[in-house]
Amino acid sequence: MAAESYAAVPPTDERRHVKRHKAQKWKPQSWWANFLDRSNRGWSMEILSALFGTVLLVTLAIVLRYYDGKPPPQLGSAFGSALTLNTIVSLITTIAKAALLLPVAECVSQQKWMYFARDYHRLSILSSFDNASRGLLGGVALLWNTRPINLASIGALLMVYAIAVDPLSQQLVSSTNRLSASTDPGVNRSATVPQCYAWQEPYRPEVQIHDLNHVYSIQSQLSLPAQSAILAGLYSGNKTVQDVAPVCPGADCTFESFFSLAVCPSFADVTSNLQTRNVSDGSSAGPLQSDVRYYVSNHQFLQPAIVGNENYTAYGNITSALAQDFILEMQQSGRVAFVDTVAYAGAIFPIADFFVIYGTAVDDHNKPTQFKATEILLEWCLQNYTSSVSNGHATTVRHNVIKLDSRALNWFQSNPRSLNFSLPAEASRGANVSPYVDWDSHVDLQDHLYLLLNGSVSRPESNSSVMATNTAVQALFEPFEPFYSRGDYDGADIGMGDGIAATNETGLELLINNLATSLTNHFRTSCIINDKVDQSLGTVLTHVTFTVIRWKWIAVLAGFTILSWLFLLATIAGQRFGTLRGSAWKSSSLAVLHALDPEIQRDLGGLDCHTKMFRRDEERKVRLVCVPGEGWRLLVEPSADVEMDTTDKRASDSIGSLPPTSTDPVVHNSLAR
Repeated sequence: MAAESYAAVPPTDERRHVKRHKAQKWKPQSWWANFLDRSNRGWSMEILSALFGTVLLVTLAIVLRYYDGKPPPQLGSAFGSALTLNTIVSLITTIAKAALLLPVAECVSQQKWMYFARDYHRLSILSSFDNASRGLLGGVALLWNTRPINLASIGALLMVYAIAVDPLSQQLVSSTNRLSASTDPGVNRSATVPQCYAWQEPYRPEVQIHDLNHVYSIQSQLSLPAQSAILAGLYSGNKTVQDVAPVCPGADCTFESFFSLAVCPSFADVTSNLQTRNVSDGSSAGPLQSDVRYYVSNHQFLQPAIVGNENYTAYGNITSALAQDFILEMQQSGRVAFVDTVAYAGAIFPIADFFVIYGTAVDDHNKPTQFKATEILLEWCLQNYTSSVSNGHATTVRHNVIKLDSRALNWFQSNPRSLNFSLPAEASRGANVSPYVDWDSHVDLQDHLYLLLNGSVSRPESNSSVMATNTAVQALFEPFEPFYSRGDYDGADIGMGDGIAATNETGLELLINNLATSLTNHFRTSCIINDKVDQSLGTVLTHVTFTVIRWKWIAVLAGFTILSWLFLLATIAGQRFGTLRGSAWKSSSLAVLHALDPEIQRDLGGLDCHTKMFRRDEERKVRLVCVPGEGWRLLVEPSADVEMDTTDKRASDSIGSLPPTSTDPVVHNSLAR
């Protein structure tokens, strides 16, 4: 009786618990709990996670597009160093990959239920699906244990694919060094290249220079720097005089194309106009006669000379195409006419026009047997230049030239004090400039060159010493024939008409071009505008690191994203419309516990070492079946042998009960199902 009373009445603590339980009122769940509940029954969490990962990758593409071709960003500071773009890419990629892997892992787990709902499979494959949702090795194992055509294989591939996403995403960003224009105006103002739009010699006292060969005197007022520039060009030997170099405060600079006043030389072969004439009677004569004159005109000739009792063999001479009484003509007409010109009759206001006659072949007695004549013109021009400095090495390239045209004649008649150029608008670059040459300075330069570029080179027959009438003639001939034979010039056997190696010039052309370049450099470096040397400003270039995005590697991230979405959508569709009809258990461990049939649990026994449990699971094939009144269950295949090896049974003293035998009525009922 006492026992029955005790059984009917619960203990005091239990009654109190019941009362408290009945007294508790229902409290509404939070929105987060409701969301988790709906997510567990559906795919809300997975879809949101996939969307989040996709948005991150789109954001990454936008960031990369923004910095493509720009200097790399330095964002924030961590432990004294700024975050680089590669770090940002790695961070975003890692978070996006994790967000995309969440639905992939859940889909792999859901594919487990769909896989077992279609047919009987080994129970151990359950573990393969769970391992595949956790990483690389599980994904490889699942590919091995299931057919490749199975939808779950896509999930396994994605788990393997995810390992390559991080390292391959680092291929997106690279860098390159480029030259970028400096934005500092002060630095750019230091990059200059001299130019000159107008030239006028500074005033200096008049100097009388008497020509001993004539009865009159010639005035020369050319400044000493200009004279020095002419001699520097003539005395350059066979070395090319370079254009004046730009000034660059750094290792690299660039300059816009600009024009500058220059001296432009031209060359014409007038050997066909060279004739011979007997000095004594004026008749035509053959070469190698002591009284034969080689001439282009009555003023430009070369003939052997007799000084005292000494005969001289003529090697060459330089004579001007200007009339010898040019001073008187200039005073009368205001212009200097090079009346003896052969090739340049149409030249407007030339600086100099002269002939060089020189021997090109000698006989056994070292006497010239052939001669050549070249007419050389020096005239004003506006030379177009492009300068640059690369790694400290300056380069200047010449382009087109603008010469004085017929308009200069009209301007000179209205203003006889200057020679004016017609400058195109693109040449002035919007500046209000009017290039010109002061007339007096022009005449001074003509005077000086007339005096300088006149003379001859010859050798007395009594010895081998070659003589020149002035230093300018010697400077022209010495690097070539005939002076090289005296040992004064340590060079090859080069003639004035021979080409110079690595150039498109003959020896004579090289020297005259050097004279013109040296004189042009003088104009460019001494041209004063508003008390300052006229200069063209440039731009300083600095080496800047630029970001280069290799967009082909974005396909790695895009492919992973697209495959993840396809796998998610295919799994949702299979779960909604397939055998399971809306049941989404995914990776729930509770679902596994509830799905296992109690008979299978007793048959497999309790927990043991992993190897033994795996062997038991390998021997069982199960299928997910909806049992009336019980729900979905994992049932053993009816034809499977459920007898277990007695060696695998636990000893009687181990924890837990022994597994049932094959004669157990519960197992038979299970097989009957």
